[in-house]
Amino acid sequence: MQPTQHSTFQRLRRAACALLAPALLTAHAAADVWVVDAEGAGDFEEIQPAIDAAQDGDTILVRSPVGGERRYPGFRIEAKGLAILGPEQGTLPTGAVQVRGLAPDQVVVLSRLDMRWNAFELWGLPREPGAEPGLELLHNAGRVRLQDCRISGNVVAAPDQLRDSAALVVEASADVVLRQCQLIGGVGLAPPQGPTPGAAALETSGSLVVLQECELEGGRGGTLTLPGGDRFGAAGGAGLSVASGVVHATGGRILGGTGGHASAGSGSSVGGRGGHAVVVSTAAVAYAVGVAIEGGPGGEGATRSGRPGRDVLGSLTRFDGAGRGVQMARFGRALEASRIVVRGHPGERALLLVSRDTHARFFGPEAGFQVTREPLPGGRMDLGVLPASGELALDFVLPDAAPDGIEPLYFQATFLDPGGQLHFGDTKVLGVIGAQALPPCGARIHVDADAPLGGDGSSWGAAFRDLRQALLSAPDCFDAPTEVWVAEGTYLPALQNSARSFVLRPGTWLVGGFAGDELERRERDPVARPVVLSGDLLGDDGPDFGGRSDNARVVVRSGSRTSPVDGTRIDGVTVRGGEGGFDGDGAGVYVAGGATLSRCTIEDNRGDFGGGVFCAGRLLNLVACTLRGNAASGGAGITFSGRDVESHLLRIENCLVHANSASAAGGILAGGGRVEITNSTVHGNRAFLGFAGASVGPAATLANTILWGNGSGHFDDQLFASAPPAIDYCCIQDLDPAFPGLGNQSLDPRFVDELGADGVAQTADDDLRLGPGSPCDDAGANARVPPDRADLDSDENRLEPLPLDLLGHRRFSDDPGAADVGAGSAPLTDLGPLERRP
Repeated sequence: MQPTQHSTFQRLRRAACALLAPALLTAHAAADVWVVDAEGAGDFEEIQPAIDAAQDGDTILVRSPVGGERRYPGFRIEAKGLAILGPEQGTLPTGAVQVRGLAPDQVVVLSRLDMRWNAFELWGLPREPGAEPGLELLHNAGRVRLQDCRISGNVVAAPDQLRDSAALVVEASADVVLRQCQLIGGVGLAPPQGPTPGAAALETSGSLVVLQECELEGGRGGTLTLPGGDRFGAAGGAGLSVASGVVHATGGRILGGTGGHASAGSGSSVGGRGGHAVVVSTAAVAYAVGVAIEGGPGGEGATRSGRPGRDVLGSLTRFDGAGRGVQMARFGRALEASRIVVRGHPGERALLLVSRDTHARFFGPEAGFQVTREPLPGGRMDLGVLPASGELALDFVLPDAAPDGIEPLYFQATFLDPGGQLHFGDTKVLGVIGAQALPPCGARIHVDADAPLGGDGSSWGAAFRDLRQALLSAPDCFDAPTEVWVAEGTYLPALQNSARSFVLRPGTWLVGGFAGDELERRERDPVARPVVLSGDLLGDDGPDFGGRSDNARVVVRSGSRTSPVDGTRIDGVTVRGGEGGFDGDGAGVYVAGGATLSRCTIEDNRGDFGGGVFCAGRLLNLVACTLRGNAASGGAGITFSGRDVESHLLRIENCLVHANSASAAGGILAGGGRVEITNSTVHGNRAFLGFAGASVGPAATLANTILWGNGSGHFDDQLFASAPPAIDYCCIQDLDPAFPGLGNQSLDPRFVDELGADGVAQTADDDLRLGPGSPCDDAGANARVPPDRADLDSDENRLEPLPLDLLGHRRFSDDPGAADVGAGSAPLTDLGPLERRP
């Protein structure tokens, strides 16, 4: 994939770096930022091409594949200073990573990378044993920084491959700091030549390595089964093995690996020895301050269990330094105050150091390492003596930062105990966000298909032209969602690549219906200013799903089964033209996690399950939506795959599910979870094998709803339920009059025109408003009208009953010519999503 022009992406990339990876350990204000996204929403789809294109000092932002399980190949950095930053949940390369040959002035940062590529027991990935360590740092005169990384070693094919199976190997590297990382050594196997021991989590030689709040665990030993039924377990791996050089560890844990188990078999079975936690040679020096160190347990064996490993083999100087450090927010705005909490031992004098860069300077075995460099002006503060609580708090005014960038600050507390001994606490990093880097959560991003190129979304005058770019720029927000305002027009997720989708990040609201000059959301008009999200990449779709080979497989995607996303909302748009779905599912909209769709039309999409909307569980709210003309093998309109009735919920409110077709369950398929359908109409859906209307599980509730005219020629065409649902004030064709429930009927709803102007049933122009004399007029229960969760009338009152119907008319509109046969005080709600207006 060719890199994009940087002028468009520059600000959003820098902002995304701050939100996704605040561990940038060197300032890159003048450098460039590259985006790697497996789904094509960036500069490159793999990491190595980005490394090759980047210049010394650049940053590479790696985004986790939101809509799938694709993982990135491994990569190699040689003689180039780079920061490679992963997202909050980590990114999993499927191959080894190597950093080598850094010059003294170069720095490499690896943050939030999940490099457990060889952990076949965790991931079920078949790998050739004995390939390479998970990460190698070789011959680096410059600095290497790892933060929030998880690394595992390869499986051990033979005893002479222990080094190649370690999680991390460090050789001849001058300055390596790991902060809050997890390392797990490779596990042993049972090859023909005998069981192999587990590998070390960290092997280091000729290097200076600083560990801060890290967890290291040796790999488990393998087991050999002999022909006579005898079994022998091999030894577990070391947590830390130091051949030469210096290692200083502060906080965290170092554990030996478990010996190989050998408890089964008809002959003798002897468990393997547990791995030593720390192994230090006579040519090395190792210090531990406040670190939990424990040898690995011996493997189980029916004849004899293995001996536990030693805590320390060799010489390790240990000090009690637990509880010293600083706590703070991950981000702060330039020139604003940020709360800093210093924690140490009562009676110690505390000094806070604040700098823009890091290094590793050794002050002795008990003092440890100073990791901050030259303090900022005002960045050396004597806080006085710590009280009995051991804590002091202060509000630190953050320095200015580049207006459109993010700059890191590093905080380290230093303590002087009553005996005069110096102690350095751990180091924390805070990202200082410039005033123009990105609007904070709760702000707006503007999109206009007619906007000039180069906009950053900050206003209508500087709107993004590409909706996909705008969604990429949205930060992950929950309490204060980021709204992406989209002006009238048709938007494509890609020009040619059918694997691309509009991907929603957590807490993103995609809101359509704008003209391009509005200041308030209530000023928009989704009907007069339609926004179409189309999967028809070449504009050649024909009738009966013709010309669809080029179409996007999923038009809009919110999360995946492995990476669910919460807090998203799609409002006031039309989604059409999805073909094939993600793994066949959800061609129009694919949801995993929690999402709300309101005032949307989902039409003309085709997939395996959930051609219109597919939800892989948790929570889906559909409010005032129309789902029509979609096709699938099952659940063409909506498929909800929830399982747990306590935590998985599908709500369908004020919706029309019309003219969808499937082999089974043409309209709605929700076999599990809890289902609530209110004030909706399910009509004209087809299914060749049955259950044309709605098929629901054992926890379903229907109220004020019409199911009519769904057909396949089989039984249960209107409603199938695996257990009796709760049905009140509904009109259901062929409903058994004896069915329990209040206010139910089975009378013709008398729609205005079921054929529409074209005279053909099950098409978009079918008029499903209630006609004169309809028994569904004023026949609903007012108390069963759901609350206005989507705020359809934009009055910020989400507790009131739904005030509007599907067309935006008043929900409670009395018909003087109709009898009030429902429940409540007049005016009574009608059944279905469309209120009759005489």
